[in-house]
Amino acid sequence: MDAIVQAVAGPFEVVVGELTINLLRQKAAFRGQPLRLRPFEYRILEYLALRNGSPISGAQLEEHLLKPGVEIYSNLVATQVCRLRSKLEQAGCYYLPSIPGRSGKGYVLSVPRAAP
Repeated sequence: MDAIVQAVAGPFEVVVGELTINLLRQKAAFRGQPLRLRPFEYRILEYLALRNGSPISGAQLEEHLLKPGVEIYSNLVATQVCRLRSKLEQAGCYYLPSIPGRSGKGYVLSVPRAAP
């Protein structure tokens, strides 16, 4: 996978390829079409986008997304990432792949390399 292509498109927007994330409105769109994300899914997407293509572990996501002392079932983050990935892929966005060779070890938001 290529490194993430990220730009700030204004004071409250992050652009990753054709994915636009409005930080103020907490909304995301792919190719101009709004994505219908639940709040937890949006927070995952935003966190990954702001990490500029760096792999993020499930534990790091839990630490960022959950309040201290909140008990969760063991696969909450993995389940939410799976739902987010499914919604992105339904929109034609394949930016949230499994990390090659590290399946289950973390997550990264990256723009796929164009087919030759």
